Formats: sequence, C-alpha cells, structure tokens
Amino acid sequence: MGASTRVVSLKIYLRQIAFATPIPRKGPYDNARIEAFHSILKRKLIYPNRFKSKFELVARISRYIHRYNHERIHTYESSLAM
Repeated sequence: MGASTRVVSLKIYLRQIAFATPIPRKGPYDNARIEAFHSILKRKLIYPNRFKSKFELVARISRYIHRYNHERIHTYESSLAM
C-alpha cells in the first residue's frame, strides 16, 4: 500500500471513529498550527512505517501525540531555561 493510500485510509478510519471534530474558521491562519502538526505526524510516523492493524496505528498515533504534547522540549520552555 502506498503512502497516499495509507493517508486516505487513515482519514476514512478516523472519520468513522468520530476522531475529527469541526473547527470553526475565524481567519486564514487559524488552521496553520494543526496543519503543521499533521505534516510532522505524517513525515515522522505515518510515511516511514507500516502498521499491522488499525489498532496498532491508533495506539502509535496516541503515543506520538502524548510525546509531542508532554515529553518534547517546547519552544517556550527552552527560552525560559536560558
């Protein structure tokens, strides 16, 4: 299965489990942060890996999001440490 097919399958699956929620649009840049996050998620997790099941995919995404939010150095934290 190619990378674009996997992404489409992921989008369909996430829609089926009601993962995505509508985001109200207020301006042209409101979506920039989530788009950047999706780009990083796909580049670092989705494209380089093959998943044996949807369960494994969801578990790995959950783990990645937890690390992204709680374990990585955030920009504001690194500036406070100086």
